[in-house]
Amino acid sequence: MMENVAENVAKIFPIAKEKGIKLGIENVPSHQVFSRPEEFNKLLDMIYKKLEEKGIPRKEAEKWLGVTFDTAHAATLQGIMYQGRTYGPPSEFLKGIKAPIVHLHAVDTIGRFDAHLPVGQGDVDWERVNEVLKERGFTGTAVYELSPYFGETGVLYAASLREAYPSMYEIGGAPTTTIGAPGYLAASFADPLFFTPQERRYFYSSWLDLF
Repeated sequence: MMENVAENVAKIFPIAKEKGIKLGIENVPSHQVFSRPEEFNKLLDMIYKKLEEKGIPRKEAEKWLGVTFDTAHAATLQGIMYQGRTYGPPSEFLKGIKAPIVHLHAVDTIGRFDAHLPVGQGDVDWERVNEVLKERGFTGTAVYELSPYFGETGVLYAASLREAYPSMYEIGGAPTTTIGAPGYLAASFADPLFFTPQERRYFYSSWLDLF
């Protein structure tokens, strides 16, 4: 499976680069494949190796392909023991990633539950996460994945955004609420959530997180 994933990513890489699109491979929750840091690094190494075989040096590839780091997904691993190793908090996972971090899913949660809470409503150590991001020289963007199902702030915030920007909560003209797709706001991690300039933010919608 890892070989297939690496080969497929290597195939789409030239297309994405040509269009000026950075690719970010996201760390997944603990019940899915490639969720452990060592597996994740192995997958990225394999992708870079495939690209090198196509004549694209790793340093060049790293400008266009890296990691989308999800703090809550990393949290689902904490406390789990595997082959003598007990996994730590999201900041530990983040520090151990070899590839560049190109995008951040800034999601709070409680324990190992992927709750999609607003930052500050869970127990993720954001000060430590921010320290590691600075150590790594992170300059990418972040998405605040607020769930309409968990956390009072998340519900109110999602409702207010839908009122302010209804067209951004549509897919093909259909409201996301009718097809079960949450909308997320993406903004610079360094900026206050409510005051990010319009040109520096974007919305995307997905129903995949519901399953």
